Amino acid sequence: CRVCPTDFVQGPLSAVFAKDVLNAKKVYILDDKELYGAGIAGLFEKKCKELGIEVLGHQSIDPKQPNFKTLMDQIAGLQPDLIYFGGTSQSGGPQIAIDMKGQGLKCPLMVPDGCYEEAFITGAGADVVNGRCYATIGGKDPSELTGAGAEFVKRYKDKYGTSPEAYAVYGYESAKVVLEALKKIGTKDREAIRKAVVETKDFDKGALGKWSFDADGDTTLKVLTISKVEAGAFKPVKSITE
Repeated sequence: CRVCPTDFVQGPLSAVFAKDVLNAKKVYILDDKELYGAGIAGLFEKKCKELGIEVLGHQSIDPKQPNFKTLMDQIAGLQPDLIYFGGTSQSGGPQIAIDMKGQGLKCPLMVPDGCYEEAFITGAGADVVNGRCYATIGGKDPSELTGAGAEFVKRYKDKYGTSPEAYAVYGYESAKVVLEALKKIGTKDREAIRKAVVETKDFDKGALGKWSFDADGDTTLKVLTISKVEAGAFKPVKSITE
């Protein structure tokens, strides 16, 4: 069971944003060869083709390379409207941003939730990514939460002196689902507890509002938040619902 949207939501909706908001007509796609990175990049590519966005190329990088300057020079000659990287802060995201700017590529860079963290910004340098990078998260950014979600953010800040990371509230929601199932069953019956979790419907005792698990164990809250890096931080600019 998953309380946050999967990459099957994040990848395609990122392509929708690229077309409808960024007006991208030509994109170049990179990935880090890993299951997560290559997977989400493939889903992004498939949706781009469905939407009529030209995919100029799709290449896997070696995260161990010291830089990607030669690759960026090659991509620059194709004049893409956007570069999409499927990967993480630890598998090349910051270096791609650095080399894009260094080699004169002025188009935006879009990255998935594997880069939706402070490590991506500090790794590349705020001066490199400010105004040039978009990052997505399957779900809502903490700053976009309302009601019980906003209260969670406030209590988190009060206790830890900092804003929660993007998926902190989803960890909280997961725990609430399990605790409610334990409370409902009231005994050490593993199968009964598992069944109670799977059958979660119209759950509204957490911080995300009312939602259910569908037949595949995925949340019915299928939303993507896209943020732009501004002033050294992620600033939500758009939410898209499937």
